[in-house]
Amino acid sequence: MKKTLQFSFLICMLLTSKYGYGQKMDSAKRVFQLGQINIIGNSDSLKTNKISAEKLQKYNRLDVAQALNLLPGVTLTAVGPRNESAVTIRGFDLREVPVYLDGIPLYVPYDGYVDLARFNTFNLSEIVVAKGYSSVLYGPNAEGGAINLISRKPLNPFEINATAGFLSGGYRLNTNIGSRINKFYFEVAASQLKRDFYPDLPPKNQTAEKSKKSGQYC
Repeated sequence: MKKTLQFSFLICMLLTSKYGYGQKMDSAKRVFQLGQINIIGNSDSLKTNKISAEKLQKYNRLDVAQALNLLPGVTLTAVGPRNESAVTIRGFDLREVPVYLDGIPLYVPYDGYVDLARFNTFNLSEIVVAKGYSSVLYGPNAEGGAINLISRKPLNPFEINATAGFLSGGYRLNTNIGSRINKFYFEVAASQLKRDFYPDLPPKNQTAEKSKKSGQYC
């Protein structure tokens, strides 16, 4: 009698475990399995135009406005009562084409126009221009593209670079001092560009002489 009870108990345990295992398998099959997503990083597919420092020097482009005029689809314009230098990219002005310096946006809250002639090209390593659609990393107001000014960085423990020259009706002075130690670097740059595009007609001294001869004083 005792052996019969033990045998019956063992059969019940086996049936119960088999039923539980089968129920567990059925529950696992009912779970919806999401499709596997693989994310692979590739090169940037956005089409950009780049102006290198060598090209800036070759074509003697002293400010950013003149440099951008080298690219196709970019038109140099002047806006505002102060005749500030600006560009349009495929018909979009600077309110739809933001300007960045090493990824930091440059904004003018008053009217949205940045005077590109205020930025000299001496301390720039390249200028990157995205036309049309651009990366979402550029933020809002980038319907027409984006302009990113990339500053140069030193490669040696100590670097100094200076230039000076006379222009037609003006001069330019540029100085770069920098240092790089392992992963750390710094650079200090100073640049001045002064030019008088519109000479006085007639000259002031000639006007004063004519006024004295006619008996008038100015």
